[in-house]
Amino acid sequence: MCYYTKEELERMKAIIEEKKKVKEALKDIKPSDFEAKKEKEEKALTVKD
Repeated sequence: MCYYTKEELERMKAIIEEKKKVKEALKDIKPSDFEAKKEKEEKALTVKD
């Protein structure tokens, strides 16, 4: 069995919570958002040339 200090457990809990938040946020992002962003970036690149 491994034993963790209270600080380590708190840190692990915080990391798990962050991961959950990120997963939730990613669910809200639609692939179309990525496409739109990509197009904007490509346009920006072509303007520079």
